[in-house]
Amino acid sequence: MTERSITISGQPRTVVVGGADGSPGVLILAGAAQGAPVPRIEPLTERLVASGLQSFVWDTGDQAPAHDEVAAALDQLGLHWVNLVGIGDAAPAAWETAARHFGRVSSLVVLDGGHPAVADADGAVLDQGCPAVDVATTLVLTTADARTQAYASGRHVYSDFRVVEPAGGGAQSRGDAQSGEAAQWGEALAAGLAMEIILRSNPW
Repeated sequence: MTERSITISGQPRTVVVGGADGSPGVLILAGAAQGAPVPRIEPLTERLVASGLQSFVWDTGDQAPAHDEVAAALDQLGLHWVNLVGIGDAAPAAWETAARHFGRVSSLVVLDGGHPAVADADGAVLDQGCPAVDVATTLVLTTADARTQAYASGRHVYSDFRVVEPAGGGAQSRGDAQSGEAAQWGEALAAGLAMEIILRSNPW
């Protein structure tokens, strides 16, 4: 793994890169979990690289980027055509980028978060004006709370759309994050998420 520095909105950001240059790229926007289950990133990227992909992990933390910032990151990383993944708080940014930057995103895989124009479990709508996406999309679920929003997101995808549930065998709470069981579940989630990314990255 190597680190690459990019500048987004005047601020330095670090992207961790794995795999061979020239391989199909996967940009993973890894946001804060906000209590939701998260995959372990290292085993996720190891599986992607072993499958002939090049992984780019941008840990966005609790400051999820805007779609134009993601597009700027693609430019700086030299990714003109990318498989895009959104995790945690970065899931909406992944949807918005795929929707508003057609021709830059070849596939979309999102963990739990539905399309921004669809109400979440609390009835909140992030962006009523978010366009539909026109790329093959997979929404991986870990919690039952996300199910209604996930299936409702299908009407905002004008391409192949799949909802995969449950991921990794069930959700764990943040309070269990240090337990061996939670760590194993995090690896299982990483394996399941990697499989969906690999399937979407295939041109057939």
